[in-house]
Amino acid sequence: MIAIPPNGVVDIAVADEAEAVAVARRYLSYFQGRLERWEAADQRLLRGLIPENRLRIYEVRSVIETRADAGPLPREGKKRPNIDTW
Repeated sequence: MIAIPPNGVVDIAVADEAEAVAVARRYLSYFQGRLERWEAADQRLLRGLIPENRLRIYEVRSVIETRADAGPLPREGKKRPNIDTW
């Protein structure tokens, strides 16, 4: 187990070096540039997810999952209550 400095330099704690490499590869795969084939949800769904009144609350996670390419999203970060840090 690696020690996490109190200043927040390490955002993803892993058990060992092998897991660290796997997590790093997964994150780097999100920045691979243009793809010939990709999938995403129907973007028209965003009209129902984001309220017209900007003062109303809504599920940010649903918006991100709809807006992003299909596939798993990173969720390994520190646990921050009531905040989605994507």
